[in-house]
Amino acid sequence: MITYIFNKIHFKDLTLLVILMALLCGFIKKTVYVLIIVILHEIGHLLVCFLFNYKVDKVEIYPFGGITKIDKHLNDSIYHDLLLASGGIIVQSIIYFMGYFRLINNSFFLDLNYKILLFNLIPIIPLDGSKIIFELLNKFFSFYRALNIYTIVSFVMIIVFIIYNKNNLIDCYVIIGLFIQKTIDIYKNKDILFHKFILERRLYHLKFGKIKNINQSIKNYQKDVKYFYNINSKMVDEYDYLKSILL
Repeated sequence: MITYIFNKIHFKDLTLLVILMALLCGFIKKTVYVLIIVILHEIGHLLVCFLFNYKVDKVEIYPFGGITKIDKHLNDSIYHDLLLASGGIIVQSIIYFMGYFRLINNSFFLDLNYKILLFNLIPIIPLDGSKIIFELLNKFFSFYRALNIYTIVSFVMIIVFIIYNKNNLIDCYVIIGLFIQKTIDIYKNKDILFHKFILERRLYHLKFGKIKNINQSIKNYQKDVKYFYNINSKMVDEYDYLKSILL
């Protein structure tokens, strides 16, 4: 397990440069603590991937965050994806409670962990809070509508974030730029993501938690729901239906 985890972790060149600069400028303690928290956070995601047998390509560690690249279906269980999005937050929450019960006494480390934990809960793409919101939206809306609401929420929260930090915008411009770029990327590619979502259901015999016997438009397909169609008085499942319309 330990070998599996550390074989997946890769430090970006920029991260190594920041570590070197921090060492030269006397900020090495804070930088190392942030990197430890980031790595522990990503290990939380890795453990969930291991639990559900998801294929992890790699974990990229950046100076102030990490990205776990996973090869998985968009149609995977909502509950699995909720747990995956929450994996890092769960690990950081455990660290928080370990500090609360005095099992960890490093106040500086605990304060950093708490701030990064709260930051990750903000529903702005690509933070974990946004992924949790997206999966919750999928419980009540179609995948396509959930994508639209997901991006709208992110744009609104970016505006809130800018207003809240209006006196420190110079310190936040890189983060704000990243938020805007990632949110625009999702918005621009939402049709591609939707087509991938539908194509998965055409190519694979996927298992779903619910069944609906409704002649539903594919734009209204929800995650974790299988659809049936009444065609010429014959019940046809979505797999065969999609085969007939997606040649």
